[in-house]
Amino acid sequence: SLLGLKSRIRPTSFFQINTPANEQLINLIRQMGGISKDTLVLDLCCGTGTIGISLAPYCAKVLGVDMVEDAISDARDNAKLNGVENATYICDKIESVMVTKELEHAVAQFDKGNVLAICDPPRCGLHIKFLQWLRRTSSIQRMLYVSCDQNSLIRDTLGLAKPASNQYVGTPFRPVEAKALDLFPHTDCCEVVCLWERDVAPTPLVQAPVAEVAESGPEQTDADTQVCRETIPATAVAACTAVPTESTAAPEP
Repeated sequence: SLLGLKSRIRPTSFFQINTPANEQLINLIRQMGGISKDTLVLDLCCGTGTIGISLAPYCAKVLGVDMVEDAISDARDNAKLNGVENATYICDKIESVMVTKELEHAVAQFDKGNVLAICDPPRCGLHIKFLQWLRRTSSIQRMLYVSCDQNSLIRDTLGLAKPASNQYVGTPFRPVEAKALDLFPHTDCCEVVCLWERDVAPTPLVQAPVAEVAESGPEQTDADTQVCRETIPATAVAACTAVPTESTAAPEP
């Protein structure tokens, strides 16, 4: 069980094996997200639905998306197993046109302040098409980015925080708070939870020391990388690279 909830997991589905740390991660997400009974939670890259199902009693609705068919089957089964009736799940890539249309339809039914997007991507990070969609979807004002890879987090930070351009339309996000959890002690892996909000009053741009960061991805051009180096606010990089880490080692057997 996880936070008192039962789970059925298929062999091909992803699941965090450090249960005490996973529970702490979910509690941290709830705390940082400011969730209320009026909140729509978009559980993106939801896996077996552990985050959304755990948050369902505290919010109005959960809409989860994942591209792994078995994981979505698990999420639907786990919602039923735990009597959760306000969670819906879609099997597809989060950047697909069909999914973004479904997300836009759901978001339109809630006030801007009552929508929380939770993105928990794999190590490769978010697809550039989804980052672009987030930027231009003004009704999403808050987002929690749960990262298991610092390099992809910093690369995606560029897309979230850089000023509006032809490639990234819409008001940028700004990092508000970031915390790290050591889910796998004595390894190089670290989970980072970063809260982002729309930058309604953008701070002055400062030359940021990100030249040595691995920020190139399959969808990112050299020209765009250079623009990011010149325009990314230093505060955005600092918030996602210098975060406190809490050790969450699993108890000894």
